Amino acid sequence: MAWLGIVLSVPALRVVCGGGTDDGAGVPDGLPASAGVALQYIALAQAGSSSGLWPVAAGRVVVGLAGAGVATVLLSLG
Repeated sequence: MAWLGIVLSVPALRVVCGGGTDDGAGVPDGLPASAGVALQYIALAQAGSSSGLWPVAAGRVVVGLAGAGVATVLLSLG
């Protein structure tokens, strides 16, 4: 069932990232973003229920820092 979701998500990502066109210009941005969300969910699944909200909080901090790093690099390039 998980593989079916993966197989269906790739064409759906192309449709969503195309913005109504058929060129799929947003796919190169959408694939890494989707992989990052999947990685976050996989990491959260490893945490036990006794850990409370700390894994979620830590994940949000890491995402914020990674986003700031990517933004800094992109702004310095362009």
